[in-house]
Formats: sequence, C-alpha cells, structure tokens
Amino acid sequence: MNKKKKITTAAIAVVLVAVGIILFFVFGKNPEKKENISIEATKSDFSLSESLIAILSSDAQRYRSTITDAYGISDKKASDFYEAPENWLAFDITMEIVNTGDTEISIVGFDVSGNGKNDMYFNKGIGGELSLAPGASYPISESILCENGDLSLEEAKALADKISINLIYSKKPVENEDGSQSIEKQYSVKVQ
Repeated sequence: MNKKKKITTAAIAVVLVAVGIILFFVFGKNPEKKENISIEATKSDFSLSESLIAILSSDAQRYRSTITDAYGISDKKASDFYEAPENWLAFDITMEIVNTGDTEISIVGFDVSGNGKNDMYFNKGIGGELSLAPGASYPISESILCENGDLSLEEAKALADKISINLIYSKKPVENEDGSQSIEKQYSVKVQ
C-alpha cells in the first residue's frame, strides 16, 4: 500500500471514530426516566357533621376567619351564621386517595367549582400536610357548611354530588440547603 492510501485510510478511520463518539453522546445515553406523578380520589361516604357547627359557632372571634377564608363565605353570610347557627348544617365527604404514581406526593387542598351554589360552601384546605408514598392510600375528608338547615342527608348529598371537586397535589417538596422548600408544579384530579 502506498503512503497516500495509508493516510487516507487513517483519516477515514479517525473520522469514523469521531462520528461514532458524537453519535454515542447524542443518542447513546439512556434518557432520564420521567416521573409519574398521579393520584386517584374516590368518594366513599357522605355524613352529617354535628360537631363542626358547634365548634365554629362557639367562638366568632376565633373561627370567623376560618369560615370566610377556608370556606369562601362572604362576611355577610358569616354574620348570618353567627346570628343563627341553628339554621346551618355541616357535612363531611370522605374520600380515599391513592398514589398511583412512582413519586411521593403531597396533598395541597381542594378546588371546588361552584362553591356556594345551593348554599353549600366547601372547605379548600385539608387540615394539615399529607404526603403519600407511591402505592399508598389514605382517607381524607372534605367538610361542607350548608346554609339550608332543613335539608335531609339524602337531599344534601344529591346537591353536593352536583358540585365538581378537584384535589390539588404536587410532588413532595424537598428541603433546600437554605432551609426553604422547593416549589413544585401543582396538579389537579377530579374526585370521582
């Protein structure tokens, strides 16, 4: 083989090796596994909550902000509540939450379309922080204040079933080096 052919063959080999290395780095790496962040929420019970009215009406100064902030009740309706709590009822919707994803999640709260419709006011919070590991399930409760104290349990359930309830959740935040928590994207799932 002459010298020119050897140089050409060596140059082609170097180019092929370089192309192979580039292709490996572009296509050869395993793609990062995408996290599956998902939950299911299913209603399991609807019940009268006699103690909630007694607790909230026991101290207007202490609980008025809970009524207006957590339940989205106007100041005027909150005044109506404290003037005649016997005209109100409270209910609990119990639901089962299942982490169907592969990432630990945190339950953030509820988003209720039509809150206040049919004189029913749904609590936006869950009463604390709840985290679920993948595959775990846990029952939680959504409380409702109802301005119509004449409803039967069945009538109240029928009205509540017409309201769309979404559960808000996110990947469980992690603690940063400075002590703050990471801000995670929030997701929503309709409670069935």
